Amino acid sequence: ADVALARADLAEVELDAPARASYVGEVVLLRVEFAVDEALTQPGWPQLFAQPLDVPVQLDAAWLDAPPFGRALAEAVLESTNSASFATAHGLSRALRLGEETRGARRFQRFAYSRSVVAERAGRFELEAPRLRFATAARVERDVFDSDVAVDTRFVGVDGSPRQFEVRALPEAGRPAGFDGAIGRFELRAEFAPRELRVGEPLALTLFVSGTGDLASLAAPRIADSSAWHLLGVLEETTGTTRAYRYELRALTAGESPGPRVEFAYFDPDVASYRTLASPSFTVRVAERATSESGTVGEPVPERRALWLVGLAVVSVALVIVIVIVRRGGARGRRGERAAREHAALATLERGLARPAADVEAEWTAFLAAVLGVASNAVSSHDLADRLARAGAPPELAERAARTLGDFVGARFGGAAPRTTHQELVALASELQSELSRPPPG
Repeated sequence: ADVALARADLAEVELDAPARASYVGEVVLLRVEFAVDEALTQPGWPQLFAQPLDVPVQLDAAWLDAPPFGRALAEAVLESTNSASFATAHGLSRALRLGEETRGARRFQRFAYSRSVVAERAGRFELEAPRLRFATAARVERDVFDSDVAVDTRFVGVDGSPRQFEVRALPEAGRPAGFDGAIGRFELRAEFAPRELRVGEPLALTLFVSGTGDLASLAAPRIADSSAWHLLGVLEETTGTTRAYRYELRALTAGESPGPRVEFAYFDPDVASYRTLASPSFTVRVAERATSESGTVGEPVPERRALWLVGLAVVSVALVIVIVIVRRGGARGRRGERAAREHAALATLERGLARPAADVEAEWTAFLAAVLGVASNAVSSHDLADRLARAGAPPELAERAARTLGDFVGARFGGAAPRTTHQELVALASELQSELSRPPPG
Protein backbone atom coordinates (compact mmCIF):
# COMPACT_ATOMS: atom_id res chain seq x y z
CA ALA A 1 0.00 0.00 0.00
CA ASP A 2 1.42 3.37 -0.97
CA VAL A 3 1.00 5.72 1.95
CA ALA A 4 2.89 8.85 2.95
CA LEU A 5 4.64 7.15 5.85
CA ALA A 6 8.07 8.80 5.85
CA ARG A 7 6.90 11.68 8.05
CA ALA A 8 7.74 12.88 11.51
CA ASP A 9 4.07 13.65 12.23
CA LEU A 10 3.41 9.95 12.69
CA ALA A 11 4.06 10.46 16.39
CA GLU A 12 4.20 13.08 19.11
CA VAL A 13 5.47 13.17 22.68
CA GLU A 14 4.96 15.52 25.64
CA LEU A 15 6.20 15.67 29.23
CA ASP A 16 3.70 16.27 32.02
CA ALA A 17 5.31 17.45 35.28
CA PRO A 18 3.62 18.97 38.34
CA ALA A 19 2.67 22.62 37.85
CA ARG A 20 3.27 23.55 41.49
CA ALA A 21 6.64 23.48 43.22
CA SER A 22 7.59 20.20 44.89
CA TYR A 23 9.43 19.72 48.18
CA VAL A 24 12.54 17.87 49.23
CA GLY A 25 11.44 14.37 50.19
CA GLU A 26 8.27 14.42 48.10
CA VAL A 27 7.59 11.66 45.58
CA VAL A 28 7.15 13.46 42.24
CA LEU A 29 5.37 11.82 39.33
CA LEU A 30 6.88 12.52 35.90
CA ARG A 31 4.54 11.39 33.14
CA VAL A 32 5.29 11.23 29.43
CA GLU A 33 2.37 10.89 27.05
CA PHE A 34 2.94 9.90 23.44
CA ALA A 35 0.74 9.13 20.48
CA VAL A 36 1.56 7.14 17.34
CA ASP A 37 -0.26 6.73 14.07
CA GLU A 38 -1.93 3.33 14.08
CA ALA A 39 0.17 2.45 11.03
CA LEU A 40 3.16 2.01 13.36
CA THR A 41 1.39 -0.81 15.19
CA GLN A 42 0.46 -2.74 12.05
CA PRO A 43 2.25 -5.93 10.86
CA GLY A 44 5.23 -5.27 8.63
CA TRP A 45 6.11 -1.92 10.15
CA PRO A 46 9.90 -1.63 10.61
CA GLN A 47 11.05 -2.39 14.14
CA LEU A 48 13.94 -0.62 15.86
CA PHE A 49 15.32 -3.78 17.43
CA ALA A 50 15.46 -7.51 16.83
CA GLN A 51 12.83 -8.05 19.52
CA PRO A 52 9.43 -6.96 18.19
CA LEU A 53 7.64 -4.34 20.29
CA ASP A 54 3.93 -3.60 20.59
CA VAL A 55 4.79 0.02 19.82
CA PRO A 56 8.07 0.18 17.83
CA VAL A 57 9.38 3.40 19.39
CA GLN A 58 12.13 4.38 21.82
CA LEU A 59 11.68 7.11 24.41
CA ASP A 60 14.88 9.04 25.20
CA ALA A 61 15.24 11.37 28.19
CA ALA A 62 18.18 11.32 30.60
CA TRP A 63 15.99 12.26 33.56
CA LEU A 64 14.05 8.99 33.27
CA ASP A 65 16.83 7.18 35.13
CA ALA A 66 18.97 10.04 36.46
CA PRO A 67 16.70 12.98 37.31
CA PRO A 68 18.70 16.11 38.20
CA PHE A 69 16.75 16.75 41.41
CA GLY A 70 16.45 13.33 43.02
CA ARG A 71 16.31 9.55 42.90
CA ALA A 72 14.14 7.59 40.49
CA LEU A 73 12.12 4.76 42.02
CA ALA A 74 11.56 1.42 40.35
CA GLU A 75 9.11 1.34 37.47
CA ALA A 76 5.53 0.46 38.27
CA VAL A 77 4.52 -3.01 37.11
CA LEU A 78 1.73 -2.83 34.51
CA GLU A 79 -0.55 -5.66 33.47
CA SER A 80 -0.05 -6.77 29.88
CA THR A 81 -3.78 -6.49 29.19
CA ASN A 82 -3.82 -2.69 29.49
CA SER A 83 -0.26 -1.82 28.48
CA ALA A 84 2.08 -2.08 25.51
CA SER A 85 5.79 -2.78 25.20
CA PHE A 86 8.16 -0.10 23.92
CA ALA A 87 11.82 0.82 24.46
CA THR A 88 13.69 3.27 26.66
CA ALA A 89 17.42 3.86 26.97
CA HIS A 90 17.69 1.23 29.72
CA GLY A 91 15.74 -1.48 27.90
CA LEU A 92 12.23 -2.80 27.51
CA SER A 93 9.41 -0.95 29.30
CA ARG A 94 5.63 -0.92 29.27
CA ALA A 95 3.33 2.06 28.71
CA LEU A 96 -0.28 2.38 29.80
CA ARG A 97 -2.78 2.32 26.94
CA LEU A 98 -4.91 5.48 26.94
CA GLY A 99 -7.11 4.59 24.00
CA GLU A 100 -7.63 5.72 20.43
CA GLU A 101 -7.96 9.22 19.00
CA THR A 102 -9.20 10.22 15.53
CA ARG A 103 -7.76 13.24 13.74
CA GLY A 104 -9.42 13.75 10.40
CA ALA A 105 -8.89 10.59 8.41
CA ARG A 106 -6.09 9.33 10.67
CA ARG A 107 -6.28 7.34 13.87
CA PHE A 108 -3.72 7.51 16.66
CA GLN A 109 -3.04 5.24 19.61
CA ARG A 110 -2.20 7.07 22.84
CA PHE A 111 0.07 5.85 25.64
CA ALA A 112 1.50 7.10 28.94
CA TYR A 113 4.72 6.21 30.72
CA SER A 114 5.37 7.38 34.29
CA ARG A 115 8.32 7.42 36.66
CA SER A 116 8.22 8.34 40.33
CA VAL A 117 11.13 10.37 41.67
CA VAL A 118 12.00 11.18 45.28
CA ALA A 119 13.07 14.84 45.30
CA GLU A 120 16.38 15.16 47.16
CA ARG A 121 17.74 18.58 46.13
CA ALA A 122 16.19 22.03 46.29
CA GLY A 123 16.46 24.47 43.40
CA ARG A 124 15.14 25.18 39.91
CA PHE A 125 15.74 22.51 37.30
CA GLU A 126 15.08 22.11 33.60
CA LEU A 127 13.91 18.74 32.37
CA GLU A 128 15.11 18.30 28.82
CA ALA A 129 12.60 17.69 26.06
CA PRO A 130 11.73 14.00 25.65
CA ARG A 131 12.51 12.48 22.25
CA LEU A 132 10.59 9.68 20.58
CA ARG A 133 12.55 7.71 17.98
CA PHE A 134 11.00 5.34 15.46
CA ALA A 135 11.46 3.99 11.95
CA THR A 136 9.40 5.00 8.91
CA ALA A 137 8.96 3.49 5.48
CA ALA A 138 8.06 4.81 2.06
CA ARG A 139 5.54 2.00 1.73
CA VAL A 140 4.68 -1.49 2.88
CA GLU A 141 4.60 -4.27 0.27
CA ARG A 142 3.91 -7.98 0.13
CA ASP A 143 6.94 -10.18 -0.49
CA VAL A 144 7.08 -13.57 -2.25
CA PHE A 145 6.07 -15.23 1.00
CA ASP A 146 2.98 -13.02 1.19
CA SER A 147 4.35 -11.18 4.24
CA ASP A 148 4.26 -7.43 4.86
CA VAL A 149 7.66 -5.83 4.25
CA ALA A 150 8.65 -2.18 4.77
CA VAL A 151 10.38 -0.51 1.82
CA ASP A 152 12.88 2.39 2.07
CA THR A 153 13.19 2.43 5.87
CA ARG A 154 14.30 5.63 7.57
CA PHE A 155 14.78 6.65 11.20
CA VAL A 156 12.97 9.67 12.58
CA GLY A 157 12.91 11.48 15.92
CA VAL A 158 10.27 13.82 17.27
CA ASP A 159 10.80 16.07 20.29
CA GLY A 160 8.48 17.28 23.00
CA SER A 161 9.02 20.44 25.02
CA PRO A 162 11.35 20.96 28.00
CA ARG A 163 9.84 21.80 31.37
CA GLN A 164 10.99 24.03 34.21
CA PHE A 165 10.68 22.36 37.58
CA GLU A 166 11.16 23.73 41.11
CA VAL A 167 11.95 21.86 44.32
CA ARG A 168 11.77 23.70 47.64
CA ALA A 169 13.23 22.90 51.03
CA LEU A 170 10.72 22.04 53.73
CA PRO A 171 9.73 25.07 55.82
CA GLU A 172 11.00 25.35 59.38
CA ALA A 173 7.89 27.19 60.57
CA GLY A 174 5.33 24.88 62.09
CA ARG A 175 7.47 21.74 61.91
CA PRO A 176 6.20 19.29 64.59
CA ALA A 177 8.70 17.80 67.02
CA GLY A 178 7.75 14.29 65.89
CA PHE A 179 8.21 14.94 62.16
CA ASP A 180 10.45 12.25 60.61
CA GLY A 181 10.27 13.24 56.94
CA ALA A 182 6.89 11.92 55.72
CA ILE A 183 5.56 13.95 52.77
CA GLY A 184 2.26 13.42 50.99
CA ARG A 185 -1.36 13.02 52.00
CA PHE A 186 -2.13 10.29 54.50
CA GLU A 187 -4.90 8.64 56.48
CA LEU A 188 -4.56 6.75 59.73
CA ARG A 189 -6.52 3.89 61.27
CA ALA A 190 -5.76 1.48 64.08
CA GLU A 191 -6.70 -1.97 65.35
CA PHE A 192 -5.90 -3.54 68.71
CA ALA A 193 -6.33 -6.92 70.40
CA PRO A 194 -7.21 -8.27 72.87
CA ARG A 195 -9.69 -5.98 74.61
CA GLU A 196 -9.15 -7.71 77.95
CA LEU A 197 -5.89 -9.05 79.37
CA ARG A 198 -3.84 -9.37 82.54
CA VAL A 199 -0.86 -7.42 83.84
CA GLY A 200 2.25 -8.62 82.02
CA GLU A 201 0.35 -9.94 79.01
CA PRO A 202 0.91 -8.50 75.51
CA LEU A 203 -1.28 -6.10 73.56
CA ALA A 204 -0.99 -5.83 69.77
CA LEU A 205 -1.69 -2.35 68.36
CA THR A 206 -1.58 -2.18 64.56
CA LEU A 207 -1.42 1.21 62.87
CA PHE A 208 -2.26 1.51 59.16
CA VAL A 209 -0.87 4.53 57.29
CA SER A 210 -2.23 4.86 53.76
CA GLY A 211 -1.84 7.51 51.10
CA THR A 212 0.71 8.96 48.73
CA GLY A 213 4.42 9.32 49.28
CA ASP A 214 7.41 7.03 49.63
CA LEU A 215 5.75 4.60 52.05
CA ALA A 216 8.70 2.21 52.20
CA SER A 217 10.92 4.89 53.76
CA LEU A 218 8.45 6.04 56.44
CA ALA A 219 9.76 5.71 59.98
CA ALA A 220 7.44 4.08 62.50
CA PRO A 221 5.21 6.73 64.12
CA ARG A 222 6.22 7.49 67.68
CA ILE A 223 4.26 6.03 70.55
CA ALA A 224 3.59 8.32 73.51
CA ASP A 225 5.27 7.53 76.84
CA SER A 226 2.91 5.79 79.23
CA SER A 227 3.20 4.37 82.75
CA ALA A 228 0.60 1.75 81.84
CA TRP A 229 2.38 0.19 78.86
CA HIS A 230 5.86 -0.98 77.93
CA LEU A 231 6.81 -1.12 74.24
CA LEU A 232 8.46 -4.43 73.27
CA GLY A 233 9.01 -3.76 69.56
CA VAL A 234 7.54 -2.80 66.18
CA LEU A 235 7.05 -4.85 63.00
CA GLU A 236 6.58 -3.05 59.65
CA GLU A 237 5.08 -4.13 56.33
CA THR A 238 4.06 -2.34 53.11
CA THR A 239 1.17 -3.55 50.96
CA GLY A 240 0.20 -1.41 47.98
CA THR A 241 -0.50 2.11 49.21
CA THR A 242 -0.66 1.13 52.89
CA ARG A 243 2.11 0.65 55.44
CA ALA A 244 1.29 -1.29 58.59
CA TYR A 245 3.09 -0.92 61.94
CA ARG A 246 2.41 -3.60 64.56
CA TYR A 247 3.38 -2.43 68.05
CA GLU A 248 3.83 -5.15 70.68
CA LEU A 249 3.19 -3.76 74.17
CA ARG A 250 2.99 -5.21 77.67
CA ALA A 251 0.44 -4.12 80.27
CA LEU A 252 2.06 -2.76 83.45
CA THR A 253 -0.90 -1.78 85.64
CA ALA A 254 -4.36 -3.16 86.34
CA GLY A 255 -7.59 -1.28 85.72
CA GLU A 256 -9.33 0.44 82.83
CA SER A 257 -6.21 1.55 80.96
CA PRO A 258 -6.35 4.02 78.07
CA GLY A 259 -4.63 2.50 75.06
CA PRO A 260 -1.27 3.97 74.03
CA ARG A 261 -1.49 7.04 71.81
CA VAL A 262 0.45 7.15 68.54
CA GLU A 263 0.99 10.34 66.54
CA PHE A 264 2.04 10.59 62.90
CA ALA A 265 3.35 13.94 61.63
CA TYR A 266 3.68 14.68 57.92
CA PHE A 267 3.98 17.55 55.47
CA ASP A 268 1.14 18.05 52.97
CA PRO A 269 2.70 19.57 49.82
CA ASP A 270 -0.67 20.48 48.30
CA VAL A 271 -1.35 23.00 51.07
CA ALA A 272 2.31 23.54 52.06
CA SER A 273 1.76 22.86 55.75
CA TYR A 274 2.44 20.24 58.41
CA ARG A 275 -0.29 17.97 59.72
CA THR A 276 -0.40 15.57 62.66
CA LEU A 277 -2.67 12.52 62.85
CA ALA A 278 -3.33 10.64 66.09
CA SER A 279 -4.53 7.09 66.61
CA PRO A 280 -8.12 6.81 67.87
CA SER A 281 -8.51 6.57 71.65
CA PHE A 282 -9.52 3.22 73.13
CA THR A 283 -9.61 1.52 76.53
CA VAL A 284 -8.32 -1.90 77.54
CA ARG A 285 -9.49 -3.76 80.65
CA VAL A 286 -6.40 -5.04 82.47
CA ALA A 287 -6.85 -7.52 85.33
CA GLU A 288 -4.35 -8.39 88.04
CA ARG A 289 -1.95 -11.26 87.45
CA ALA A 290 -3.41 -14.78 87.58
CA THR A 291 -3.92 -16.27 91.09
CA SER A 292 -4.21 -19.81 92.40
CA GLU A 293 -7.56 -21.57 93.00
CA SER A 294 -7.58 -20.43 96.64
CA GLY A 295 -7.44 -16.82 95.54
CA THR A 296 -3.87 -16.17 96.72
CA VAL A 297 -0.89 -15.65 94.53
CA GLY A 298 0.47 -19.20 94.65
CA GLU A 299 1.00 -19.64 98.45
CA PRO A 300 2.87 -22.99 98.88
CA VAL A 301 1.90 -25.57 101.49
CA PRO A 302 4.14 -25.54 104.63
CA GLU A 303 5.88 -28.89 104.09
CA ARG A 304 6.99 -27.84 100.61
CA ARG A 305 7.87 -24.22 101.41
CA ALA A 306 11.66 -24.72 101.60
CA LEU A 307 11.81 -26.67 98.35
CA TRP A 308 9.59 -24.11 96.61
CA LEU A 309 11.80 -21.23 97.78
CA VAL A 310 14.95 -22.98 96.59
CA GLY A 311 13.39 -23.68 93.21
CA LEU A 312 12.17 -20.11 92.91
CA ALA A 313 15.65 -18.80 93.70
CA VAL A 314 17.25 -21.03 91.08
CA VAL A 315 14.73 -20.03 88.43
CA SER A 316 15.12 -16.34 89.31
CA VAL A 317 18.90 -16.47 89.02
CA ALA A 318 18.65 -18.31 85.70
CA LEU A 319 16.10 -15.80 84.44
CA VAL A 320 18.34 -12.87 85.40
CA ILE A 321 21.27 -14.47 83.56
CA VAL A 322 19.16 -15.04 80.45
CA ILE A 323 17.84 -11.47 80.52
CA VAL A 324 21.35 -10.05 80.87
CA ILE A 325 22.62 -12.20 77.99
CA VAL A 326 19.67 -11.33 75.76
CA ARG A 327 19.91 -7.62 76.55
CA ARG A 328 23.63 -7.55 75.94
CA GLY A 329 23.25 -9.57 72.76
CA GLY A 330 20.41 -7.35 71.59
CA ALA A 331 22.38 -4.23 72.38
CA ARG A 332 25.41 -5.59 70.56
CA GLY A 333 23.19 -6.50 67.61
CA ARG A 334 21.64 -3.04 67.49
CA ARG A 335 25.07 -1.42 67.83
CA GLY A 336 26.34 -3.68 65.05
CA GLU A 337 23.48 -2.75 62.74
CA ARG A 338 23.96 0.94 63.50
CA ALA A 339 27.73 0.73 62.97
CA ALA A 340 27.20 -1.03 59.64
CA ARG A 341 24.72 1.65 58.57
CA GLU A 342 27.10 4.45 59.54
CA HIS A 343 30.05 2.76 57.80
CA ALA A 344 27.99 2.37 54.62
CA ALA A 345 26.93 6.03 54.87
CA LEU A 346 30.56 7.11 55.08
CA ALA A 347 31.46 5.04 52.02
CA THR A 348 28.50 6.49 50.12
CA LEU A 349 29.60 10.01 51.03
CA GLU A 350 33.12 9.38 49.74
CA ARG A 351 31.79 7.98 46.46
CA GLY A 352 29.35 10.86 46.06
CA LEU A 353 31.98 13.53 46.65
CA ALA A 354 34.29 11.86 44.14
CA ARG A 355 31.78 12.36 41.33
CA PRO A 356 32.26 15.34 38.99
CA ALA A 357 30.11 18.32 39.97
CA ALA A 358 29.04 16.60 43.19
CA ASP A 359 26.16 18.19 45.11
CA VAL A 360 28.06 18.54 48.40
CA GLU A 361 25.06 19.76 50.39
CA ALA A 362 22.92 16.81 49.27
CA GLU A 363 25.70 14.30 49.99
CA TRP A 364 26.32 15.72 53.49
CA THR A 365 22.59 15.77 54.21
CA ALA A 366 22.25 12.13 53.09
CA PHE A 367 25.14 11.13 55.36
CA LEU A 368 23.61 12.84 58.40
CA ALA A 369 20.23 11.27 57.58
CA ALA A 370 21.80 7.82 57.54
CA VAL A 371 23.58 8.21 60.88
CA LEU A 372 20.44 9.65 62.51
CA GLY A 373 18.16 7.05 60.95
CA VAL A 374 15.74 9.59 59.45
CA ALA A 375 14.74 10.76 55.97
CA SER A 376 16.97 13.36 54.30
CA ASN A 377 14.30 16.04 54.51
CA ALA A 378 14.10 15.63 58.30
CA VAL A 379 17.79 16.45 58.86
CA SER A 380 17.93 20.23 58.56
CA SER A 381 16.44 21.72 61.73
CA HIS A 382 17.32 24.18 64.49
CA ASP A 383 18.09 21.34 66.93
CA LEU A 384 20.31 19.26 64.62
CA ALA A 385 23.33 19.59 66.93
CA ASP A 386 21.26 18.43 69.92
CA ARG A 387 19.97 15.43 67.95
CA LEU A 388 23.50 14.42 66.97
CA ALA A 389 24.60 14.81 70.58
CA ARG A 390 21.73 12.61 71.78
CA ALA A 391 22.82 10.02 69.22
CA GLY A 392 26.24 9.89 70.87
CA ALA A 393 28.37 12.61 69.28
CA PRO A 394 30.41 14.88 71.57
CA PRO A 395 28.75 18.33 71.77
CA GLU A 396 31.59 20.13 69.99
CA LEU A 397 31.62 17.60 67.14
CA ALA A 398 27.82 17.69 66.87
CA GLU A 399 27.91 21.48 66.68
CA ARG A 400 30.58 21.36 63.96
CA ALA A 401 28.61 18.88 61.85
CA ALA A 402 25.40 20.92 62.16
CA ARG A 403 27.20 24.20 61.42
CA THR A 404 28.73 22.67 58.28
CA LEU A 405 25.28 21.81 56.95
CA GLY A 406 24.08 25.29 57.84
CA ASP A 407 26.93 26.80 55.81
CA PHE A 408 25.96 24.75 52.76
CA VAL A 409 22.29 25.71 53.06
CA GLY A 410 23.21 29.38 53.53
CA ALA A 411 25.37 29.33 50.39
CA ARG A 412 22.43 28.00 48.39
CA PHE A 413 20.42 31.05 49.42
CA GLY A 414 23.10 33.60 48.60
CA GLY A 415 25.50 33.34 51.53
CA ALA A 416 29.25 32.96 51.37
CA ALA A 417 30.51 29.74 49.82
CA PRO A 418 31.77 27.29 52.49
CA ARG A 419 35.52 26.77 52.60
CA THR A 420 35.22 23.14 53.65
CA THR A 421 37.05 20.90 51.18
CA HIS A 422 35.87 17.43 50.22
CA GLN A 423 38.76 15.93 52.19
CA GLU A 424 37.84 17.93 55.29
CA LEU A 425 34.20 16.87 54.95
CA VAL A 426 35.15 13.20 54.72
CA ALA A 427 37.42 13.62 57.76
CA LEU A 428 34.57 15.23 59.71
CA ALA A 429 32.22 12.41 58.68
CA SER A 430 34.80 9.79 59.66
CA GLU A 431 35.23 11.39 63.09
CA LEU A 432 31.46 11.54 63.56
CA GLN A 433 31.02 7.92 62.45
CA SER A 434 33.77 6.80 64.83
CA GLU A 435 32.18 8.56 67.81
CA LEU A 436 28.66 7.32 67.08
CA SER A 437 29.90 3.74 66.66
CA ARG A 438 31.71 3.79 70.02
CA PRO A 439 29.99 1.42 72.50
CA PRO A 440 28.54 3.06 75.61
CA PRO A 441 30.54 2.84 78.87
CA GLY A 442 30.01 -0.36 80.81
